[in-house]
Amino acid sequence: MLKYDSENFDEVVDPYAKINDIRAMSGRVPSIEEACLANIETSKSIRSRMGRYDRNIEYLANALDTRFKKNNLGQVYSAWLPNHKDHETAIRNYGNGGRILYLKFDDKIVNEEKLLNLYRYIADEAFKDDFSIMAASNFGFSSPHIHIVRHSVFGLSLRISPGSTDISTTQLFADYLSKKIENYIKEKI
Repeated sequence: MLKYDSENFDEVVDPYAKINDIRAMSGRVPSIEEACLANIETSKSIRSRMGRYDRNIEYLANALDTRFKKNNLGQVYSAWLPNHKDHETAIRNYGNGGRILYLKFDDKIVNEEKLLNLYRYIADEAFKDDFSIMAASNFGFSSPHIHIVRHSVFGLSLRISPGSTDISTTQLFADYLSKKIENYIKEKI
């Protein structure tokens, strides 16, 4: 499958012609790296990955915001959400709502002392359930992540990243994370 931006593809009108040029030199189908060098969009190129990342974080922000509001758990902070104070500025200046999402819990439900236990619970449950979540302070592009951060405005919170996975993985992650948070609160608090 070949995906490319026909409006911004400046090398040739037809990207297949570019592939044929590459094949003429090497005698084989171009590698991912060669396709990137030829300005052909691939699923592994940074532009494609960042597009998926943006789509995923927007989906995750909306899904978690809905669950948090429904269950009065606290607040989801993401400039993708229309109620975020920087939403209009982010969309206007950057074309997206950013790649950071914070979950700030109501202190009566999960205070700062209990947040670390919730974080560990999610990581332990994911391990038991064989569900891929990285519980680490290093955010990558490839897979869902969670970690605790101290935000300068609202203190300790969970920072969430869906990575640049496909949308079905992001949907599973949003549902899984919501259920684990809700289960933890019912069982432990």
